[in-house]
Amino acid sequence: MQRARKLLLVLLALAAAAGAWLMWLDPAPAPPSGLAGVDLHAHAAGIGAGGSGAFVSPELENSYKFPIYLRTCSRSDDFGHLT
Repeated sequence: MQRARKLLLVLLALAAAAGAWLMWLDPAPAPPSGLAGVDLHAHAAGIGAGGSGAFVSPELENSYKFPIYLRTCSRSDDFGHLT
């Protein structure tokens, strides 16, 4: 088991190093000037900020998991009534 774990860590390190090296060799091209970018994204969770209608269930809000989610998934800790 220990040997498999070491092998996995070595492979992950090699993959990360190879990815960094490839990005250094050929970084992503800059977008053409004068063109607006298109923002395509989705929200996996919400706390109802700005009247969005999203909500956190009472079960989750009172769970040990909720503070962990806030620390790891948010850019701000200003959650008003949720803290």
